[in-house]
Amino acid sequence: MNLEVLYKQFSGNDSFKTPEDRKSVYLESLEKMYPGILCSIGQCMEVKLTGDPYEDEGFHTTEMRKSDYPWWIVTTSVGDEGAIALFYPGAMERLAMVLGESYYVGCAGDDRAILIGESFMSLERFQNLCQRKYQGKGYFYNAETGIFSLAQGN
Repeated sequence: MNLEVLYKQFSGNDSFKTPEDRKSVYLESLEKMYPGILCSIGQCMEVKLTGDPYEDEGFHTTEMRKSDYPWWIVTTSVGDEGAIALFYPGAMERLAMVLGESYYVGCAGDDRAILIGESFMSLERFQNLCQRKYQGKGYFYNAETGIFSLAQGN
C-alpha cells in the first residue's frame, strides 16, 4: 500500500500537502489508541528480531536517542499500518524539529515510514533509492513551508 492510499483510508481526506489538508478527527482518535514512535533503524531491527516492545512511544513527548545512522523510522505501537503515524496531528512538524531539518520519506510497505534528513542525502540519491526500494515513490517534507509532497527536482 502506498502513503496516499493509507492516508485516505485512515483520514477521510484526499490531500496531505499542507498542514490544513492534514487535519483529521479520525487521525486524532487513532493516535490516542496507537501512539506514534520515532526510533533509529537499529532500534527498529532490534524490536523486529527480539519481539521486545519499543522503548519510546509517543514521539510528541520523548527525546530521540543519538544514532550513527541518519535514518529514522516512524511507526505505531502496534506496527501494523504504522506509517499512518506520520500524518498524526502535528507529527511532521515535530519530526522536523527533532531531526533539525527538512526530510525525505520512503515507504516500502504500510507498517513504517523511513525518514532521512535532507543534509544526509541528495535528492538525486534519494530518488535512486526510491526506484530500488520504495515502489518508485518518495516524499519530501519542507520544514520551512510545512508542505509534504512527492520528492521531485525543480
